[in-house]
Amino acid sequence: MKAVRQVKTVIHGIPGETMPAYSGGKARVPGICPTLVYKLRGLRRGIRSLLFVELLAWAVIVCGSFFWLAYAVDRTFPLPVFIRVVLLLVGGAAAIIFLWWRWGRVLCRPLRDPELALILERAFPELGDLAVTAAEGIPELVDGTTHPLSYRKLLLLAAAEQADRMAANVRLRKVFRFTRPIRDTFWALLAAGLVASFVYWSADEATVWAARWIRFEDTPWPVRTGLVIKGFYRGEEVLLRGEEAELTVAVDRGMPLVPRVVKVRFREQSGASRESLMLGEGGRHIAGGPFRRFVFRLANVHETLEVAFWAGDRYVDDLYLRLKEPAVVASVQAQVEPPAYLERGPVTVPVPGVLHVPAGSQVKLFFELSEPVVRLEVNAAGNSAEYGSGLWKDLQEVGDLAEAIFDDFLSGRPTAELSQKLTKWQTVLRMLVDSCEDRLNELGKRRQAGSLTNRIAPGVLPVWAQRIRSAYRSAEELSQQTVSWQVYQQSPAWSVAEQWRRWLADWEETVALWSNEMAFSSCEHHIGVVLAPIKVSVIATDHFGRRAAKPTQMEIEPIPDRSPRVQVEPVRIGSAVTPQARLPLEGVVEDDYGLAAVAIQLELTSPNDSAVRSSAERRLAEPERPVTKLILSEQVDLSQFTPRVGMRCQLRVVAFDRCTLPGGPNQGESPLWTFDVISADELRLRLEKREILLRQQLEQVVTELSELRTQIRKLFGNPSAEGEKVPAADKSPQLTEGRSTSASGESPTSHTPSQGAESREETIARAIRRVLTLLEKSRNDVLAIHGGVLQIRDEIVNNRLEAASWTERLETRVIPPLAEAARRPLQDGLAALRKLEAALEVPAAVAGGAGKQVVLSEKDSGQWIAQVGDQIDEAISLLLAAQQAMLELEDFRRVVEMLREIVDAQAGLRDATREEHRRRLRELLDKPPGRP
Repeated sequence: MKAVRQVKTVIHGIPGETMPAYSGGKARVPGICPTLVYKLRGLRRGIRSLLFVELLAWAVIVCGSFFWLAYAVDRTFPLPVFIRVVLLLVGGAAAIIFLWWRWGRVLCRPLRDPELALILERAFPELGDLAVTAAEGIPELVDGTTHPLSYRKLLLLAAAEQADRMAANVRLRKVFRFTRPIRDTFWALLAAGLVASFVYWSADEATVWAARWIRFEDTPWPVRTGLVIKGFYRGEEVLLRGEEAELTVAVDRGMPLVPRVVKVRFREQSGASRESLMLGEGGRHIAGGPFRRFVFRLANVHETLEVAFWAGDRYVDDLYLRLKEPAVVASVQAQVEPPAYLERGPVTVPVPGVLHVPAGSQVKLFFELSEPVVRLEVNAAGNSAEYGSGLWKDLQEVGDLAEAIFDDFLSGRPTAELSQKLTKWQTVLRMLVDSCEDRLNELGKRRQAGSLTNRIAPGVLPVWAQRIRSAYRSAEELSQQTVSWQVYQQSPAWSVAEQWRRWLADWEETVALWSNEMAFSSCEHHIGVVLAPIKVSVIATDHFGRRAAKPTQMEIEPIPDRSPRVQVEPVRIGSAVTPQARLPLEGVVEDDYGLAAVAIQLELTSPNDSAVRSSAERRLAEPERPVTKLILSEQVDLSQFTPRVGMRCQLRVVAFDRCTLPGGPNQGESPLWTFDVISADELRLRLEKREILLRQQLEQVVTELSELRTQIRKLFGNPSAEGEKVPAADKSPQLTEGRSTSASGESPTSHTPSQGAESREETIARAIRRVLTLLEKSRNDVLAIHGGVLQIRDEIVNNRLEAASWTERLETRVIPPLAEAARRPLQDGLAALRKLEAALEVPAAVAGGAGKQVVLSEKDSGQWIAQVGDQIDEAISLLLAAQQAMLELEDFRRVVEMLREIVDAQAGLRDATREEHRRRLRELLDKPPGRP
């Protein structure tokens, strides 16, 4: 209410405002501001009335709230007398303090006229400050403390008269806001009405409440609803994350209060809660049975929930749907024993998902589980194996049968069907008791003999075994009570159902005790010999009986023993060989696990009919120990296989590993090399032609280097001094910060057509890059020629040609200058050009200059250009020496050709003479006798 807030503000002080001291009470002198005084009295009465109404309404609301709170708490959790007395005293004291602090202290405080006048001014701004001034001046005017003719008294009288005239138009109803009193009154009436309705409609409940909270007696609350919950036997149900939960409760139809709906409440771990209605379940047996069942399905549970059921006057809470992760395989180790021929010991390796093992290995898997389990199922290539005690299945069977019987009892199954299931249940439970006794006797004997090495303590086994025997005895009694109730129905049905719940809770506790002792967290499984891919799936069952939705899968992939890899090729020999040639073979032979032998296979064929004339195999190496890598360097003497000129020789290298698996050792082959067997003269002629071609290529390289040297002189030196020995300082361009000029006064970039669009430094750098490219090409050509000459020398040696002078010339006069030219002068020239190119590209900031770019000093550039020219000259000299030595082959070849012509002429003359002799002899034989 606005007026109440204004009163509180005035009483407790207004920030930023000060009230003058006022010692008087109410102005009761008539004649001075009667209208204003009347309005202030009405405002005072209205404020006190509204405060009293609010105080009374909140007192009723607090009393009603305490009634319902005490009823709800005590009805759900019956409280002892001492707790009720303490709660009543604490609640009453808290209510009194609250009401006094909120309304009582304001209601009992006096309201002064200046304070009320201030409220009027705030409600009616047109009053200005006249109301407060008049209210403060009335006591002064009445007491006569001010001089009658003083200026202050005149002002106070004038203000009082004006305030009194303006107060006539003030309506106090506009000062008050009745929304809050009306709202509080409504809630108070509602609270009182609810309590009165409860007392009228539930007189027995109200009587018990009065006896317990007014007379402080221990009168018990009446039970009118028989609520039975399926599951939650030990207060919780364990689910796997993401599973569906089905909640089932049953209400006894024979109780006084049979609710039509059952509410289920869920509270999450975060504190959020929600409420839902359970649906009634119908059916042939349920319709006429003792219970009415309600079902609620909760899909995809992803967090632990606190569950509470509310039906009629029964409220059952502290039930939990606990979630857990499924028991899975945390890690897998594999013991791999490779085949014997690999000569390797067993190794233990982790299995990330796919295990690669050598084909034929013996594999054993070791599983480490995320938590202890009672059962482990392993399926490998269709062969299933189960690990765990067989007693677990019996325990689960007994629990499942009891759960089914309890469900049938809640569903109202006929007595005959229920009796059959009870008989079967007792029989299975009796068999379990007998098997437990036999097992205990066997374990006792083993423990006495000292052969029991498991981790079970001697005093633990009798605990769960004794609980099984006790469960059997209580099962007999429970069966009799169930059958008796179906026949006589003397006791409430929900009491029999609660006995079933207690038995099932005890059985779950028994299974938990057994599981905690017999569970295991590691297991080993023997796979056997792996020759084909094997898929392994593992699924575990935890001690709650929960199995993962998907099994843990892994795969064992055998790695076949691959064939050896032969990377061998003939070297220093050509495709044409002589019958007495040696074939050098060099390279590497590798195998994954070890080589057994390396051999060559050689075939000699005739080029006309391609028929194999001869075939042979020769072992090159047979390692005693497994060798995965063999460096091969062998020479095959072709003369041992007696080839003839004109034949074709086919050669390959084969390797065999040590595999003993079915199929025998693996064989690897090199490419098939083909050699043409020719005469020594024909091979010599071919080699001579190749050397002549190399000599011609060398001449071309010398020509290119000479032209390159000329271009360097023209670009960086004096064009008129071509052919002369120009000093290095004259041959280099003047690389300064100004314009670069040569010794003749011309610009060094005047020979390039694109100088107009480029700077001097860019033109010089482009020219140097071109020289660098040409010089690098020349060096690569020299290296190629050098390799070709070496190949000719090697073929002469390996084909065993009688050419000692030829070989001596190549080794001493051709090969050394070629190698020297490529190794030293040409390589040094390339290095000098690269340094010069890098120096030309140095930025001004790095060079330490400012403004223009400082590229290179004149002295350094001249030395580098001169150095490059000298190295090219030296390379040309070396190449010319090699060229001169190679020209001797042609001189010798001319002599040989002249001798061959003479021999051919003599042979032709001899043939012609023989032919002439034959002609004359025929003529003599054909001449008739008697003629001369």
